[in-house]
Amino acid sequence: MIRSCGASRSRPCATSAIAGARLFQSALARNPEGAARRELLVEVSQSTSDDSPSAASAVAVLADADASAPLKDKARTQLRAALASEAATAAPALVTLVAQDRAPADARIFAIELLRDLEPIPKLANLVDSAHAAFNSKSPAVRAAALPLYAKVDPDACGWRSRHHAR
Repeated sequence: MIRSCGASRSRPCATSAIAGARLFQSALARNPEGAARRELLVEVSQSTSDDSPSAASAVAVLADADASAPLKDKARTQLRAALASEAATAAPALVTLVAQDRAPADARIFAIELLRDLEPIPKLANLVDSAHAAFNSKSPAVRAAALPLYAKVDPDACGWRSRHHAR
């Protein structure tokens, strides 16, 4: 699948790697079943369009309840690296994971904690709505994890500011 470039035969050609990543992402977008989906998630998490980790593919792995533990560990590592190197592209992917009610609770809590620890927290579309949705989750663990994030991004809505400034 990956061909060599010009004089440097030991280095894979970047365009082939990009094409491969796009092919896997395209196949994953068609929502395949079980085993095929897991294998595509592995490929997408290993092949990205550049040398940096793909936050969107890592979020897709964490949102999949059937993904293996090693694959989820790799996705968590990729998200931490993506957040450290490009918070502007990684943080919106985390916001989508926080809002996914069907995602496993541990994945949502992981995303909530990463977002909560950002200083300063960037202006992100849907962050307040996602934090509110997580705070209203059916899972007590997700609700508990979401409260500090919700208080951080919208202190007025959750009543934190009025209780702490009234004293």
